Amino acid sequence: MERSFRIPGTTGPEIVVRRSLLGDIKVFADGIPIKKSSRRGLTWQLPLLDGTTTQLTLTGQWTGLRAIVNGAQLPLERPLARWEVALTFLPLLLVIAGGVVGAVFAIAALAINTSLVRRSISPSIKAVAMVAVTVVAVILWFLAASAIRGTLR
Repeated sequence: MERSFRIPGTTGPEIVVRRSLLGDIKVFADGIPIKKSSRRGLTWQLPLLDGTTTQLTLTGQWTGLRAIVNGAQLPLERPLARWEVALTFLPLLLVIAGGVVGAVFAIAALAINTSLVRRSISPSIKAVAMVAVTVVAVILWFLAASAIRGTLR
């Protein structure tokens, strides 16, 4: 996902927020990467054209990303419904059931569901696809676990 915007009331810089499938967020000002202000949280100091800086905070990382800058809140993504968030994270149950092997399949399914949840498709098709991804991940985990167990005997 990549979204760009300008700070309200200014002519620049162009701010680009880039997020990977698994949630890693990078911020650019006029194409130049900006480092986070702190290790915890999603805050950056944005350089302005007059040489000063202003704070950018991102919220709603998993429920609909929003930028807060100079008191203005700018939606970068549409807000997700609770069922969308639940189905996105459903594969993580494999971590509990399947340990390290389950975690591998869970993370892959989580990445796919994160991609699916942002697509412009009907909610019913999206829900079926996200559940199907989780079911396939469980089946693949079961097959992998069975193969590993079979080789250990």
